[in-house]
Amino acid sequence: MTRRSATAEKSFDELTTLTQDPVRGSFVQRSFTAIIDVAKRMQPNELRDAASRSTNLDALVSGLLQPGSIGLLRAIDPLAPAKLRGLRARDELLGGEGGTLTVAEVADLLGITRQAVNKRREARRLLGVEMGRRGFRYPAWQFASGATLAGLEDVLATLGDAPALSKIRFFLSGSHRLGKRRPLDLLRKKSVAPVLVAAKAFGEHGAA
Repeated sequence: MTRRSATAEKSFDELTTLTQDPVRGSFVQRSFTAIIDVAKRMQPNELRDAASRSTNLDALVSGLLQPGSIGLLRAIDPLAPAKLRGLRARDELLGGEGGTLTVAEVADLLGITRQAVNKRREARRLLGVEMGRRGFRYPAWQFASGATLAGLEDVLATLGDAPALSKIRFFLSGSHRLGKRRPLDLLRKKSVAPVLVAAKAFGEHGAA
């Protein structure tokens, strides 16, 4: 059995299981029909671009944002394309540098309770992003050797009330104030002072 046919058979078996539930079955059927409509509208180069994405969900989002199919989204909600792009950008940020950890994983890593993790986040000593019912997720790059990076708490305090995603973007993006270097890379080298200067400017003006 080829890899493609094995994958198709597995998907078919999962679809069969899902459709035994009337509500899930209805959702799957309508979603499948929508995907067919999107695929019909896309050009060959758009299909190749979407199919090359690293995850199934990214492939779907990429397909929806291709010029050939984006009109379907706008017909439903004029802001839908922008919302999808925002979600995609968020996931790319959260997926960088090792992804994210749950509160339980952070508690285990630091040797503290979950409540203590929450208190640190609320006190701006940890960086966490609220993910709806999934709770908070914590970027893995802010930890090293069973502790937070040296200088992280001071930088977070300096960034002030900036949204969590903006703070993540600050750490993972090159800053002209730092010679195009990333704050994260400098913190890993224990070079805290210049990052604090960049963070102060970011907190005041919203840009590093």
